[in-house]
Amino acid sequence: MTEWILNKKPNWCPHKDCIQYKCFQNTMCSGKLPEPERHNDDFNTHRFCLTGVLPDKEIFDLQFNKTDAYYFKNLLEVVNKR
Repeated sequence: MTEWILNKKPNWCPHKDCIQYKCFQNTMCSGKLPEPERHNDDFNTHRFCLTGVLPDKEIFDLQFNKTDAYYFKNLLEVVNKR
């Protein structure tokens, strides 16, 4: 039986210092950065990663902040409603 939701860091995760939040289908996970990282005039505080979508087993790693998360939420709500 496949576990769809995991609340532990997946084996493929290279970010050992990331504070794990949630993992789905063992292919996507989210977490909090151990320290905020400067990005333009703001700081990124969280991370979203995907495996299996980039060539050569690279991990798609997106760092973001709460403002970005708000915008992503609004973009995804449109998809979810259709």
